[in-house]
Amino acid sequence: MRPLTLCFLALSAIQTTPAAAQVDTWLLTPLALDINAADGDTGTVECPPRDTFIPGPLIGTGTYTVSSTICYAGLHFGWLTADAGAVLTYRLVDWPGPFEASTQNGLTSTGWENGELAFQITAAAAYVPPAPPTVPDGIDASAITWADTPETLFVALLEGEDFAYYCPPTADRSLSTPAIGSDLYAGRSGICNAAAHRGLLTAETGGAVSILILGEQPRFVGSNRNGIRSGNEGIWSSGFVFIPETEE
Repeated sequence: MRPLTLCFLALSAIQTTPAAAQVDTWLLTPLALDINAADGDTGTVECPPRDTFIPGPLIGTGTYTVSSTICYAGLHFGWLTADAGAVLTYRLVDWPGPFEASTQNGLTSTGWENGELAFQITAAAAYVPPAPPTVPDGIDASAITWADTPETLFVALLEGEDFAYYCPPTADRSLSTPAIGSDLYAGRSGICNAAAHRGLLTAETGGAVSILILGEQPRFVGSNRNGIRSGNEGIWSSGFVFIPETEE
């Protein structure tokens, strides 16, 4: 049994502002980024500079459980400082034995005796603030990030409404929200990732898509399409499909 649930992780990683909702990357974990994570997988996470802390789960020392926050693990083990931030690379490893608790660099981690997939940070690079997304001339859509979902955009409960969004090209999908479902996607799916999974755009090109919001759905079935693996989900409060494909 993992010490924290995915539900908590998904909710705690979201911070809202009056204009939009953004993922707090300091609260991302390997498990939240990929529910099918396996030994040997690697990934990167951007940890922007920050002056306030919202403590996330931190279990281990040097080697951390996959339910531990990556950025806080980097701060704890000395890979970055809060005032400079960093882009961290991590690698998943098999359970190394009991996870040790410690206090380092102003953070205290907890221990854990049970077996669990783990991760280690392997490299750190300088953090460069991203440019805000923009919409090319001639495209009538709202710019979003690859982290945005109908839920973070506050449209998931607007059943029957349709919305046009522009997904900018990106070279780094480590901060993107996974897609859940196939053709019919859960309301907590990343819109851009779902569009790429559906074959409507790629990370290299970006593109504009339109979605139709649906109500509660009993099941979402994942699949491997266009190099993207989407997840499964049971009943969820909202879903969406892409249009005009659904109108044909």
